[in-house]
Amino acid sequence: MKKIILLSAFVVMAIALSGQSRWAFGLDVEAGYSGHADLQEQTYYDDTFGDYYYKTEVRRQPGFSGGVWTEFLLSHRFSLRLGVNYNQWRNFSESESISYNTEDVMASYSRERYYQKQSQLRIPLETHFYFGKPDSRARFFLKSGIQAGYLLSQSNMVNSYYGAAGQPDSYGYTYGEKVDLSAEWLDVKRWQTSFIGGLGVTIDRATLSLQKSWGLNKKDDYGYGGYPYGGCCGFGLCDCYLPYNVPSGIRQLQQTTLRFAYTIW
Repeated sequence: MKKIILLSAFVVMAIALSGQSRWAFGLDVEAGYSGHADLQEQTYYDDTFGDYYYKTEVRRQPGFSGGVWTEFLLSHRFSLRLGVNYNQWRNFSESESISYNTEDVMASYSRERYYQKQSQLRIPLETHFYFGKPDSRARFFLKSGIQAGYLLSQSNMVNSYYGAAGQPDSYGYTYGEKVDLSAEWLDVKRWQTSFIGGLGVTIDRATLSLQKSWGLNKKDDYGYGGYPYGGCCGFGLCDCYLPYNVPSGIRQLQQTTLRFAYTIW
């Protein structure tokens, strides 16, 4: 995989150094967060057996990327930019439940937290639309495009805790794994696609832009879109924790980032 990354970077650099003045080449770094925040709470009331409270929560998590790009100026307002970058993104969700007896005293408690980390190789293709005169020192622009992401690795961790009020048998455990993406029985879609859009400003050789990505893969029937809830996978064996509500097994995480790019040539 390292050879693929180096070869892609070499191709991008070779194109940029082809001697055409309408070409540019540079480096970029990116930082932001993946996923989105969501909180759902439900309480069930029962006068016979007691009440039950259930909560699910998803939180945004930090991520980063770094890579190379080349840009071709179609006109003084339009350009095409092709890049290759390595990136890491995370996802997190939590489920919590509490049951109460008829006297409204806590009877049992459970909490499960799911952590997910993905490493990807992304290839974004963007169109930039520039405002202002070509010789202006600062030029604002809008950008849109698509990107392909290849999943290099994924690791998952589950932290669970179970207990009851006044009982000494409360316990917790943590389970972690690195997903074997080559396993034949895993229905893993390692190539993902997403739409990207944003805005930015270029000052001399430096560019600062804010962008967001939206996955183009369909959501599952429940509409969760890839929350990393744990579940059994593979011949019914509970030795791995993939997002069980996603048919493809793994989904590219949605990202909102701030990107800094620098033009070398």
